[in-house]
Amino acid sequence: IFTGAIPDVSIVLASTDILVWPAIVPHFARHIMEAMVMGKAVIASNFLSSKELITHMENGVLVEPNKNSLSDGMKLLLENPSLIYRLGNKSKEKSKLMFDAAQNNQLIVSIISNLVQ
Repeated sequence: IFTGAIPDVSIVLASTDILVWPAIVPHFARHIMEAMVMGKAVIASNFLSSKELITHMENGVLVEPNKNSLSDGMKLLLENPSLIYRLGNKSKEKSKLMFDAAQNNQLIVSIISNLVQ
């Protein structure tokens, strides 16, 4: 199904268990971040942008950007529903540490304060 642009991706993510991010070139991984915040397991192509967010088999599955690795990652999760749940929970935990606005704002203020002193 080709949906075209989806203005509120959270509605789609809410109805899924897994985000599959089959990028073939590295780029900003906002979709991975959104899935993490929603506690979804992630299968992502193994690029630096993905590795900054996903630790393989801890909070997601990193695969090489080819169809065989991607299908292996999908098969792994589809055959292990408890792994989907565990990876999703770990993603949510990690997102709270990485994307907490109050914590990040405090860190930015601290860095600026140290620079102007």
